[in-house]
Amino acid sequence: TATFGNGAVTVSAISLQVDLTRMGDEEYADRLKLLFQDGTEYIIQDDGIINRLFHVGSSDGSEVTFMMNRLVDVDQIASVIVNDVQLTRDQ
Repeated sequence: TATFGNGAVTVSAISLQVDLTRMGDEEYADRLKLLFQDGTEYIIQDDGIINRLFHVGSSDGSEVTFMMNRLVDVDQIASVIVNDVQLTRDQ
């Protein structure tokens, strides 16, 4: 498991969770992408592309979890894009 953007995003091998309260003005997570250290990317969802099995949100709408349709090597993720915000890995 790794966190990005000061804890705004948590990624495991099978899921990605966005804490919208830590994303500033973002109310939705419409565009999600993982950028890997080797330069490749995995689009979870973006403008009609859906590479997830399902998503579920908290009852207050502050968090949403996306179940990805494949396993990812968390150690190889360089950054995460939520909408148009690129988030770097937390130390």
